Amino acid sequence: METVNLNDQQRLYLQTIFDYFHVYGKWPTYRYVERTILQSHPDLNIDEIAKSLPPGFSKPFNAYMFDVPIYANEDTFLTVPAVYLCHDSEEDLKDFVRAIHFFVERYNSADKEKRQVSSNDLTTSLDMSELSTRKIGLLLQVEPWIFTSFSTGNDGSWQCTLSREIRRYRDVQTTEQYLEKREIIKNRASSPVNEPTQRSIVVSEMWNLEIHPEIYARCWHLYTARKYDDAILNATKVLEVAIRTKARLPGDVVGAALINRAFKPDKPILRYSKIEAEQEGIMLLLRGMIQVFKNPHSHRFVGVQNKEECLSVLLMCSNLLYVIDNAEYVS
Repeated sequence: METVNLNDQQRLYLQTIFDYFHVYGKWPTYRYVERTILQSHPDLNIDEIAKSLPPGFSKPFNAYMFDVPIYANEDTFLTVPAVYLCHDSEEDLKDFVRAIHFFVERYNSADKEKRQVSSNDLTTSLDMSELSTRKIGLLLQVEPWIFTSFSTGNDGSWQCTLSREIRRYRDVQTTEQYLEKREIIKNRASSPVNEPTQRSIVVSEMWNLEIHPEIYARCWHLYTARKYDDAILNATKVLEVAIRTKARLPGDVVGAALINRAFKPDKPILRYSKIEAEQEGIMLLLRGMIQVFKNPHSHRFVGVQNKEECLSVLLMCSNLLYVIDNAEYVS
């Protein structure tokens, strides 16, 4: 497992998130983290600390949509490698590893229906508390290569369908072993694979549709509140942020220029296909989403009234997010 060197400010930021997660079984908002740290360290620049974190530890700073008022209270989160570096995280991680071991056994069962697992399974089979299963569910949602679909309840309960990649954790007994396996799978996933890794949130209120977790987190509450313009704007912003983050481009590269730079067929930063026509096609499709849907909603009140029209845009953005997730970073 690769050694990670963090400064005191970065550790303070991670620890503040973890302490809230550990006690309450949910992620704190960015504003909560900021207020909590500034109470004892008023001179720190929390934005700069968040920007400086190693990739893959928490939500990238440029993924927070501070220009939309509702997102002043967006949740932060930590992945397992970040939790591992926090004090007093041993028991939470021990429970997580127990769950992973349980998942491997379930997936390898002859009964394919057992590839679906839930928080209730951990309560009954592993005698875990409701708080522990809720925390495991939160960690599962931000850990890659474990599930193909994930659904949550308002009470913190959850269920998911296990990915075949879970088999790669079959010998894992400790957190350190999990992190080592995770790194191996991550390196393997950096090149094209036969079965793309996909994650989704099941929306039971709408015909059991599966949508990308980011679309669910940022758009679904707006869709259900019939704020269709806002939902479409956020969905297309999510696309833009995902491309910028994965392509490692600066924040001042936006819109069509961002899409062109990331997916240009002759020298892509993100490769969708080695076939030039297909690479160009995904570039044009993504650019069209920004130009047709994001730009109008950024500059005027479009006034979408039809929920099917809004839903279709959310689903298109969801599918394109999976494309971005599985695109190969080549530069």
